[in-house]
Formats: sequence, structure tokens, C-alpha cells
Amino acid sequence: WPYEVALQSQFLASPVSDGVQLVVADYNGVVSALNVLDGSLRWTRATQDIITATPAIFGNLVLVPTGKRMMALEVLPGGTSVAERWVFNTSARIDSSPTISAGAVYFGGVDRQVYKLDARNGTLWWNFTTSDVVKGSPAVVGGRVFVGSYDGHLYALNDNGANVSVAW
Repeated sequence: WPYEVALQSQFLASPVSDGVQLVVADYNGVVSALNVLDGSLRWTRATQDIITATPAIFGNLVLVPTGKRMMALEVLPGGTSVAERWVFNTSARIDSSPTISAGAVYFGGVDRQVYKLDARNGTLWWNFTTSDVVKGSPAVVGGRVFVGSYDGHLYALNDNGANVSVAW
């Protein structure tokens, strides 16, 4: 089965799945979930910004980097509609796909920041400033967050829960 975006948009983000739904996000800011078995549309939601990075699924939440915002869409019972659960605003576009680990969401921004939010409610736990843009997705291993920046450095950060420090 083929799925085609409307309004002459395009896909920059990769699709993601939880085994039931296939979530796709197009450049023009439309997020949709398709049934993985037959491609039928389960739900769709227009954001107000472009989408240049891949969303992530965390339980019944779909985390979408859209423009200068990280948005959490809650898939409602029945799986055929969504509601906005929370939004976290940054000062610049987010081109980094979110990484989920231990109930937290990590991502970088064009504002040179690496963010850690509570995935359930969007509360900021910490942010770390690099010397340039962060477009790649962080890798999280135990209490370490690894992220590259346009400044040519790979940062290893110690995630101490509510604060962060540089390991190397």
C-alpha cells in the first residue's frame, strides 16, 4: 500500500513504529499514524511549523520536533485520535530527533543547546550549551549523554538527574 503526503510536501523525517502504528511526519508539519498492517490512516495532526527530524514514540506519546518546539501528542484510547499533551519551546529550530531514555527526552537545537526534559510532562531537567549548532541526536548510555556539535566536538555529558556536567 502506498501513502502519499498532501500539499506537495516531502518526507525528511524517518517513519517510526510501535508495532501497531507507523508514525510519519512531513516537512510541512503534518504528523500522521498509519495502521502497519494495511496502511489505513489512524490519526493525523497538523503542527504549525516545519518538521525536519524524526519523531519518537514513548508509550502513548508521540514526541515531535516541530520548528522551535518539542511537542508531545498523546494517542487517545482507541488509537484513532491525538491530543496535545505538552509543548516545550526553544529559541531556535530543532533538527535533532529526540532520544528517549529512562523517562527522559534528550535533543539538541540550532540554539547550541542540548536539552533533557521529563518525557511525561515536558518539564526541563537541564540544558547544556555547546559552542555551535546541535543537529544530531544524542546517544544515552547509563548516566552518560553523547552528542556531537557543529563545533567539531563530541561531548560526553554526565547526566546527574536534575543537572549535567562535562565528563570529557
